[in-house]
Amino acid sequence: MSLNFKALDQVKTLSVSYTDVESKVNGVVVKELRKALSFTQAEFACLLHVSKKTIESWEEGGNPIQGASAVLIYLLFKEPNLFRLLLSVSADDSGRVPKEFQSFIR
Repeated sequence: MSLNFKALDQVKTLSVSYTDVESKVNGVVVKELRKALSFTQAEFACLLHVSKKTIESWEEGGNPIQGASAVLIYLLFKEPNLFRLLLSVSADDSGRVPKEFQSFIR
């Protein structure tokens, strides 16, 4: 996408709006997304860099989902395959992927 700066110079008022992700992301969304990705709560917590207890709390509606976590969950919900950009799983010297990471390989 490119901007036509000459056209922008002619604009008197420019309005930019952002998606209010915090109003769209809740525990139901978190649980649906996690299950759609076939992740356990612990695996999903690792992906989001939060604790398993945080995932549990979100799914139970205990804590609001805010900030960067809400944005990341919203983006993953809209484009589930983005999670592949966040993971890197490789085999050990034997060529085997450790059991606890096998679910990350799709």
